[in-house]
Amino acid sequence: MSDLTASEIPPVQAGRARLWWIVLIVSLALNLAAIGVVVAHLIIGPPPPPDRIEGYSSLQILPRAFVSELKGERRDLVIGILRKFRGEFRARRAEMRANTEKIAAALEAEPYDPESVEHAIDQFSATGRLMIDGGVLTVKSVIEVLTPDERKLLAKRIRERDERRRRPRREQSGVTDAD
Repeated sequence: MSDLTASEIPPVQAGRARLWWIVLIVSLALNLAAIGVVVAHLIIGPPPPPDRIEGYSSLQILPRAFVSELKGERRDLVIGILRKFRGEFRARRAEMRANTEKIAAALEAEPYDPESVEHAIDQFSATGRLMIDGGVLTVKSVIEVLTPDERKLLAKRIRERDERRRRPRREQSGVTDAD
């Protein structure tokens, strides 16, 4: 067999070779882009969370980080208390969703009845208060069984969570700790 020169390569093989080069270059470019994204993420950090309107669910006192740090039977005890109240919370959330639907229906009703809207909003508010009261009772039940070290850990996690929530607002307003 003899070596073929470039002018002797049939056009079909030359087209395939060119296609493979294109595939290799595209693959290399995609790999470099992925590496660049990972490096940028490591250097800059994750993007800030989107702005959001915080509702009653953001008023929870027990941060997840606290519960996840508890070990063994202590964690089981706290989770058992949370599970005891879980059914009530699910029912109240479903009631809150139903109440928002009642508000929407009252708003679009013809003829418009302001008293219906007010009544629907009052129902929503009453259910929200029941949810908060249930949450307070749950937290009190958990705190009653905590050791002094666990109470200190809970206080630390609450402060850390609150600091994380405030940080983006400070950065947006230009306020720093040095101010």
